Amino acid sequence: MSEERFRVAIVGTFDVENYGDLLFPLLAQESLGKRLGELELLIFSYNSKPRGAWPFEVRSLEDLPEALTDVDALLIGGGHLFRFDKQVGVEYGPPSSNIHHPTGYWLVPALLGALSGKPVIWNGIGVSVDTPEWGRTMATTALRASSYVSVRDKPSARELLRLAPEAEIHVIPDTAFGLSELLSREPTEEFLRWRTSIGLQREYVVIQPAPALKPYASVIREALASLSARGVQVVELVIGPAVGDEVGILHLDPPPVTASLWSQPLLLAEVVKGASAVIAQSLHLSITALCVDVPLFRVQSDEGSKYSILESQPGVWMFDGTAGVLAESLGSVLSGRPLGKSMKPELDKLNVHW
Repeated sequence: MSEERFRVAIVGTFDVENYGDLLFPLLAQESLGKRLGELELLIFSYNSKPRGAWPFEVRSLEDLPEALTDVDALLIGGGHLFRFDKQVGVEYGPPSSNIHHPTGYWLVPALLGALSGKPVIWNGIGVSVDTPEWGRTMATTALRASSYVSVRDKPSARELLRLAPEAEIHVIPDTAFGLSELLSREPTEEFLRWRTSIGLQREYVVIQPAPALKPYASVIREALASLSARGVQVVELVIGPAVGDEVGILHLDPPPVTASLWSQPLLLAEVVKGASAVIAQSLHLSITALCVDVPLFRVQSDEGSKYSILESQPGVWMFDGTAGVLAESLGSVLSGRPLGKSMKPELDKLNVHW
């Protein structure tokens, strides 16, 4: 291990056009850098991405075996990585048949890291609870060979303990709950320029144009129309083209200001910070709203889903297809924005994790 600089590899879906996936390397760089000093984070996913066209350089997983000879540790994730289905994202897959999909970006790297004698660290991942028979032996081997395993919810922990009952599994908040540590207290010049460039001059509400919200489009249109009548602007914010976000998918009227900022995660987070409310489906857009104390409006998720960690939080309002409910709730929140929940408990747990 170098005395001057730590070199850490991190693997995951960091080449996907999705805001949440792009947060994890930024959070790891900041959080580990504070504790280790000078840190070089090597980011690996299926597809390589050059810095500039992407928020950071991403290296192809085809290059990981060679890189493992000269790193101090291997991080797996975060995000929903422990899975065996192929429906990860729209047309998402490896660059060649040499990499198995979908184990090539999480399970195979974990096994390679262990074989290389490197500490393998599972970084607050999400776990599918339906591990197939063919994947169990490999997954169990990887878990037993790992130095530290952490997941972001209890259902994930239960699935891993089913595979490796003797393993020590740590349940932590999603690492995105540490996002506030990456954000400036005062508006940045980049945010102010962006706001001016799109003509955003008044109080505004953010809406995610997500496929999951299409069944509720009529009540969303009703609510946002009532806000527009009060002089509140609406920003339709694309955060995940890879998961189907698309400008205009909700047919909002009057037409909102539109923006696609998934590739600028810290600017996107600052846009959320400046909003008076957020209507979202995405887990990480929702977590961002909570981190910056912006009221969050969501549709009830299925029991046991990854979104369950959000729905009992202060500052979160649930709505359904009932006419008027969302409009009334938004109106009351904007009339006297309540204080949300302090993130201190989550930050304390993440401090221990890092």
